[in-house]
Amino acid sequence: MGNLASMAGEKVHTRTIDMSTYTVDDAHILCSGHFRDVRHAPSMGFNGYLFEAGDLHNLEIHVLVKIPGLVIEDIEVTINTVPMADCNSLAHSLDAVVGTSIGRGFTGAVKNLAGGEKGCTHLVHLLTTMAPAILQGYWARLDAESYRSGALVPGRAASGALFLKDSCHAWREEGDAFQALQDTAR
Repeated sequence: MGNLASMAGEKVHTRTIDMSTYTVDDAHILCSGHFRDVRHAPSMGFNGYLFEAGDLHNLEIHVLVKIPGLVIEDIEVTINTVPMADCNSLAHSLDAVVGTSIGRGFTGAVKNLAGGEKGCTHLVHLLTTMAPAILQGYWARLDAESYRSGALVPGRAASGALFLKDSCHAWREEGDAFQALQDTAR
């Protein structure tokens, strides 16, 4: 193939998703996610609605997660900018996921609890995209503890093995990386 990027003309849309994870206390972490769609020129929507250039969607989710079980204890949604008036009523559309554990099946659970006509496709997308970032944030916290103490935090390798097994080519069960992780977890 050629250089597809060289074909780009005028930029019409940008979507950004940004996430950060923070320590709260010994039993919790907080992950904050931000979803933003920007139109770079004025546009007309499906129904003839006119949109100025700028934010079309600007949404935030803050998730309080109990560790080590990675259970969502609280969730807050901030709706800054949305294209339709009805969208403003969805600040509590993710409340149903409180009590859900982040792990295998999380995406399906979120879609079942808060997707479709019950919620906002962009909030569901942001939350399900945050799940791997929450894992990374949790592991980063444990890894920092290991670094400070000079020894692996007990359970860290087992936690990784639980979530990483067969999640991609590098972490396939028969691969070297996963085998080394299992050896460490024992």
